[in-house]
Amino acid sequence: MPNNVTHPSIPTSEPWRPAPGARSPRAARLTAYILALAATWLLILPALARIPAIRQMIARHEAHGVDPSAKFYSELPAMPMISQRVEAIRQSDPAAFGLPERPRGD
Repeated sequence: MPNNVTHPSIPTSEPWRPAPGARSPRAARLTAYILALAATWLLILPALARIPAIRQMIARHEAHGVDPSAKFYSELPAMPMISQRVEAIRQSDPAAFGLPERPRGD
């Protein structure tokens, strides 16, 4: 059989395209990334959450009302109270946080 003739049962395509039914390297990479992400989310993170030090940290955050799904700290329920405390400290000692003094309203 000459070199340029292919077997009828082997799928072929143009040189720049994968043969029909062939797995592309991109699909294999995507599958590997998805499997790694799933393993991290479903196996590694739950195992880490069972470590006593991390469990204590999670409990402390929950007790203080820290919402891990909040996008910004300003979305936390405790934030208005914290803002009031910071403002009171800044009024009594403007240099307390090393920030420039705010002009006083007239």
